[in-house]
Parts: sequence; C-alpha cells; structure tokens
Amino acid sequence: MAELDAARRRLKPVGIAHIVGAGPGDPDLLTLKAAQLLQEADVILHDALVPEAILNRARREAERVCVGKRKGKGRANWAQADINTELVRRVRAGQTVVRLKAGDPFVFGRGAEEVDALHAAGLAVTVVPGITAALGCAASAGIALTDRRIASAVTFMSGHAAPESAGGHTRVIYMASSEAAAVRDRLLADGVDPATPVAIVENGTRPDERVSTGRLADLARLAAAHLAGPSLIIVGEVAARAAAAREPLAQVS
Repeated sequence: MAELDAARRRLKPVGIAHIVGAGPGDPDLLTLKAAQLLQEADVILHDALVPEAILNRARREAERVCVGKRKGKGRANWAQADINTELVRRVRAGQTVVRLKAGDPFVFGRGAEEVDALHAAGLAVTVVPGITAALGCAASAGIALTDRRIASAVTFMSGHAAPESAGGHTRVIYMASSEAAAVRDRLLADGVDPATPVAIVENGTRPDERVSTGRLADLARLAAAHLAGPSLIIVGEVAARAAAAREPLAQVS
C-alpha cells in the first residue's frame, strides 16, 4: 500500500505559478500576456492594491485570494513567508496560479523572493512584467522622467527597505554596449567595486534574447559580444541572479 501511495504521489500533476504585474491601476494598461493568464488561472493570489476592474478580467471560475498588505485596523495582512508557502502549496496541488502584483513584480514588488521560493521547491514559474508605478503615474501626470535637455538619469527608491537590506544600488544603463569601456571607467572612478556583478541583456523579452554575466572589471569584454541588437547593462548585486535563475525559470511565450 505504501508503494502504491508513493506512485500516486509521483503521478500527481504539478502546476505552475505566474508572477504577474498588474500595472499602476488602469485596467487598460494591463499587458496582453497578463490578461491571457488571468483567463487561464485556477487561482489568483492578488495584492490588495489590484483594482476590482482588473480582477474581473479573470475567468469566472477562478478562485480569488487577497494576500495583500494594507495598513489599518481590521485589514487582513499576509506575511511574505506565508505567501511563499501558499504559492508552493497551490502549485504542488496541480493548480495554475497567478500571483497578481500591483505595478511590476521586480520593482519593489518582492517578486524575486517568490521566484526564489518556487525555485527552491523545484517548481515551474514565469514572470510577466507590468508597468511600474513610477512610469505609469509620471506619464499620467505629464512628467517625462528622462528628458535629454534636463534629466539624463532617474533613480527608483523604496521608503520601506527590508530590515536586512543593505540598501544596495542597481544601475541600469540603456544603449551602452558600444560605450561599455567608458561606462566601466566612470563607475570605477565613482568608487564602484570592480568585482560588482554585471549583466548584459540583448534583445530582451524577444525570442533571440541573450544574457551575459560577469564582473564590472570585465564589462568591455562582455559587451563586445552584444553589439548586434539593443542591449541593457545592469550593474549591481542583483545582476548575479541572472546566471542562477535563468535556467530553471520558465520562459514566457
């Protein structure tokens, strides 16, 4: 009997989790991929900030669970560890789970922690970006965050850093592969450690996407292989995740 139960457990279907950005609030700014996944989900674990108009785009049979964090008495709040546990439990039960997060999952959205939990459990996960609040709100207000006449850089900051966070700085440099040596020299002159992880993402999100990782000291050499298509250079401790997460991370089609 024990062997039969073990065989049944092995045959039990395993689901998948989609970590999905819902955008800044306007339902019309939801991505096509996000809308498609809402129609496929068995369960939606959503932030409290996700508006009802977006949740209503899910199929009628989908279960909805609010796992958001909101201030104020009488509000149900889920600890991040509990959300991670629930994601793993649902996927192991064979469900297709949409973890619907306000804005973008990887911009102050704790999406990386949820991906890590699913990876540690050996489960499939995809990430679907959303329009982050900084971009959506600025555009709605008519504010260009970069304007070559007056602003050549923009910094996103959180007012609620994790207690264990050292406040690390991630730099994202656009259209810089051909200027990689100059970028490296400027950062080194600013005191950035030459051993800082870097990632170069060429043709990001496209079928021919290529990613290289290394150290800041080697940036020019890495960039030499990424001159064929548009590339982003990412500099910071988070860049080291690319090498570790890329293989087990299911790809968004």
